[in-house]
Amino acid sequence: KDSSIVIEEKLSKAIKPYNKVESKEDFLMPIQKILPIQNKGIVLIGKVESGIVKAKEKLSVVCFKGIHEVIVKSIEKNKIQISEAAQGEYIGIMIDSLQKEKFKSGQVIATPGLIEPHTQFKCELYIYTKAEGGSGTLKYLHNGAKLSFDFWTTKIRGEISISKSVKKVNPGESLELF
Repeated sequence: KDSSIVIEEKLSKAIKPYNKVESKEDFLMPIQKILPIQNKGIVLIGKVESGIVKAKEKLSVVCFKGIHEVIVKSIEKNKIQISEAAQGEYIGIMIDSLQKEKFKSGQVIATPGLIEPHTQFKCELYIYTKAEGGSGTLKYLHNGAKLSFDFWTTKIRGEISISKSVKKVNPGESLELF
């Protein structure tokens, strides 16, 4: 027998096989980029936030105006096709769709039922002063002001609603928005 084959056999017996991390978490990945592949489908690119995704799995793409059910045709990492991907990996998921306009950066692909789309939210907002890194051009906020909100990989323009008891909010102050 060739000595390199003997060494390879001994090494393969000595080294424990690589096992994928088991995850009980649901799959979640923000979509950072969308690539249409002619006559094949669309590749949704992003970093896996939680869980594991496998080829042939049914997932939901949570869009701003609804949810689209999709089937994972294949998964790629570093231009190599893989059977599954776990949290922390930067991957491309090929789905069987030719309607690129349905999907946008900032949406998420997840285990069905994990996330619902929202058009409103409640939060506490702090307005930075110029010394803290704020724009310096904002004098105050008022009810109905239009702001940009950053969520993961997307920026959304929205209108704020402030409690009627509050007339205006100055930089350096916080308030609850609803």
